[in-house]
Amino acid sequence: MWEEVATIRCCQPSEEVEAAYAEAAARWDVQVDERTATRSSIHISGCYWD
Repeated sequence: MWEEVATIRCCQPSEEVEAAYAEAAARWDVQVDERTATRSSIHISGCYWD
């Protein structure tokens, strides 16, 4: 799920990334706490992934 969002939303505003992360979590039927979603969106938004 993280890789899906990172691939599509890399370097976009963190608010958009967080929304995409929430959509992906719902689609995959995965529970993601707010802290994890926020930290992941900041990480993806900043293009800090391999």
